[in-house]
Amino acid sequence: MKPPEGAQIVGRVNARFSDHASSALRDLIVAHVTDFGGYVETLSANTFSVSALHLHHLDAIREFLRNEAESGHVEVVAQVDSGIAGDSSVVATVRGWPVTVGGDVHSGWLPPGSSTPPPTPIRELVLDLTITRDGGGFNLEWVSRHTPEASDSWHPTLQAAKVHALEYFDVPLERWSAAA
Repeated sequence: MKPPEGAQIVGRVNARFSDHASSALRDLIVAHVTDFGGYVETLSANTFSVSALHLHHLDAIREFLRNEAESGHVEVVAQVDSGIAGDSSVVATVRGWPVTVGGDVHSGWLPPGSSTPPPTPIRELVLDLTITRDGGGFNLEWVSRHTPEASDSWHPTLQAAKVHALEYFDVPLERWSAAA
């Protein structure tokens, strides 16, 4: 899948599959890169190029591909930062924040006679959270260090972004570090 027409790409990674990587493993690697928010722009039997629109997605993709390179599945042949960050700049960060997700019970409608689904699985995640300035507001971006989960949300003020992180991830307001 290619990025949306006219989108500003923050970076790109070009990689080569190892000779012993099966087609199933290649498909899995491409699927994971996409799960991390990447856009696979070119794909052949031996190489692929992936781009990202957000820095936290690009960082997650690079980390994933570094791990795959250590396992001998791929070789990263080029990494290019576009230098395009628009008017986005990092304002505050929280690194390595532990959070428990899941355990949610079913709350929607069920057909008569059906059984209630079990709660969602409980999992422990370690998150890196970043607040960036974005035009007239702020983006709260989070990425899991060990899973492909990542997301972001827009807020009109820096305080609103921090309060959102407090409400959803229990990050105390005083825990945020100012960007260097």
